[in-house]
Amino acid sequence: MIFVTVGTQLRFDRLVAPCAEWLGRTGRACFIQHAGYPLSLDPLPNAAFLGPHETAQLMSKATLVIAHAGMGTILSCLSNGTPLIVMPRKASLGEHRNEHQLETVRWLRERQGVVVADDERALRTLLDSHPAETERTPRITDTASPELLAAVRDFIWDGRTPPPPRA
Repeated sequence: MIFVTVGTQLRFDRLVAPCAEWLGRTGRACFIQHAGYPLSLDPLPNAAFLGPHETAQLMSKATLVIAHAGMGTILSCLSNGTPLIVMPRKASLGEHRNEHQLETVRWLRERQGVVVADDERALRTLLDSHPAETERTPRITDTASPELLAAVRDFIWDGRTPPPPRA
């Protein structure tokens, strides 16, 4: 099942339209969470908004997630090992308050299991070439690495007291 989600804050028509067209054409099992997309998505299963429980259920069933570059969705997919296609919202197009999603995808480009579509054309190309079956990706852990913890501890330490013990 393919889960398309744009999050809970704003519509993202540039993402929803190509996904709906592709899903309708291919007949793949799906669910689209669209935040108020203005055109009918019938007969595709869809909802403007979902609660946390419904979202978690769909995320756990998904074999692919297609989403905006929102950190909640990204972290859920990386934790579940679910392949993810992301397309950033652009403030320059009135889709967000600033361009932070462009920075997010810049960081994600090297991440295994995440594919970035910079615009609708790239998204359509990715969708048309996407295999019917996808493998799970390596999961991230829900704890910080000892190296990260040591770096944060060293950064915060003010130098006036003995440094905190290392784990």
